[in-house]
Amino acid sequence: MSKIRYNNQSAHIAIYEMVLQEKITEVCRKICFDDSQISWVIFDAESFYSSKIASSVLVGTRGRDYGFFVPDTHEIWISTKAIQMAQPKSTSLLKKSVLPNTVKQESDFLADVLLDEITHFQTGANHGEAKYDRKLRENYERYYYTYLSQSNLKYVVRRL
Repeated sequence: MSKIRYNNQSAHIAIYEMVLQEKITEVCRKICFDDSQISWVIFDAESFYSSKIASSVLVGTRGRDYGFFVPDTHEIWISTKAIQMAQPKSTSLLKKSVLPNTVKQESDFLADVLLDEITHFQTGANHGEAKYDRKLRENYERYYYTYLSQSNLKYVVRRL
């Protein structure tokens, strides 16, 4: 289990923690990442930034509204707004876009936020730095493209 807590200004809605835990587990498993050194903090971006600006109008316009990494404390903050945008599990086994030996999963906003913040932790780098960009691309490919064995590929092709 990941170390997840709520920011003091956030509503402690149990479903947020459950959704976040499920997505963290899925992302970490797919990219082979151990999050034991990270503390996850759920925050409400509107109340978090409310003292600075009319946040109800501007929240959702910046990446920090969805998540950010605090290097000094090894905390990844994920907003309730990002959690609310989580995709429900797909009922279909696979989409019809099958590449040789791989399957691309549907885009998932919350997974993208987690991949971004985990990559900051892994690299200690920021957007636009080669080390960060390279690792983010690697994490993205590991998460979205799942290797299929030949027997699984035959099953998928038959189902399509």
